[in-house]
Amino acid sequence: MTQHSATVARRQLIRWWGWLILSTVVLACVVAIRYFTVADLDYSVPLLFFRSAMLISHFALLSLLLLLPILLLLLVLPKPKAVMPLAVFYVALILCALLIDTQVYHLYRFHINAGVMNLLFGGAAAETFVFPPDMYMEAAFIFLGVMAIVAVFAAAAWRYVRRGPPRISARGPAIALVALCTLAFHGVHIWADALAKRSVVEQTEILPFRYAATAKRMLRRWGFEVRTGSSMMASTDDDGLAYPLSPLACEKNERAPNIIFIVVDSWRFDAIGPDVTPNLHAFSERTVRFENHYSGGNATRIGVFSLFYGIPGTYWHRMLAEQRRPVFIEQLLKHDYEIAVLRSAPLYSPEFDRTIFAGIPNVRMRSEGRRPWEWDRDLTNDF
Repeated sequence: MTQHSATVARRQLIRWWGWLILSTVVLACVVAIRYFTVADLDYSVPLLFFRSAMLISHFALLSLLLLLPILLLLLVLPKPKAVMPLAVFYVALILCALLIDTQVYHLYRFHINAGVMNLLFGGAAAETFVFPPDMYMEAAFIFLGVMAIVAVFAAAAWRYVRRGPPRISARGPAIALVALCTLAFHGVHIWADALAKRSVVEQTEILPFRYAATAKRMLRRWGFEVRTGSSMMASTDDDGLAYPLSPLACEKNERAPNIIFIVVDSWRFDAIGPDVTPNLHAFSERTVRFENHYSGGNATRIGVFSLFYGIPGTYWHRMLAEQRRPVFIEQLLKHDYEIAVLRSAPLYSPEFDRTIFAGIPNVRMRSEGRRPWEWDRDLTNDF
């Protein structure tokens, strides 16, 4: 490739990169609509305009930052046949990651974070998550489908770029639209945050990597009235958790009952019966059953946390940082209970050994075996 042809190819690829960013923004906004199907949000026309401005502003900035490596690649290697397939693959990975995050948010009401990544790629991932082969096939087909859609957008953009510079450039209007959406989004959010407009502010809490401008201090200095909604206030407790709010008042029974928790991930509460689980059903007929418990979530971490602590799973990280046991376990220890923990998956993933059972001596950390049924058999034998 001559120097002139390399320069022409580089210019065309830079224009194509701009269209690739636009395509990524459009596709990301379409995928991100799934976030808003979870929460019960206000769907009035003004808030729909605000949501549209927020999506365009948010994903335009994210797409620009995430696609900078592609720009560097095409500047160094201005060869369309080498750069374009890599770019399509890279954008497909980004969109699939966003799609996975929408599914995580649908199930658990939080985004992929360090804790989730630790579970997925930690040392106990193979024992914590066991997926059937057809699920891997389904994931592969979804990824190929996303990559095909991106490839169609990329090919159309490349054909458009190859025609030569247009008479009217779309660069100016696109930049103006993104700038207008960014100013509108942050401006409205500053106003809504100052007046505690929950219907507006709650929209921004749904997106991953969210950032929305606030200016309450500055507005106060300028003499504007600033409201603070209790539901929007951040915790100001920097001295640790006030847990429990007041000491428990419990008397020790002369005959302390045995307490057994049988916990099965994602198990429906009404699935226990003589047909599906005859042994558990027979056991439950001889015990006291509590059927009005509402779980804090159907994820392992949040569901078990809310069961033992009796508070929302949003306090997980604070409890983990302080390695604070639940008051339920504290009370059992005061009454001289011997606590045994028998778990199929390792106890340290999630970190139940440093939260619920923190400081319990001789805790069984994991089951022996290579397959799920072997882990279950091992814990049953130990029991």
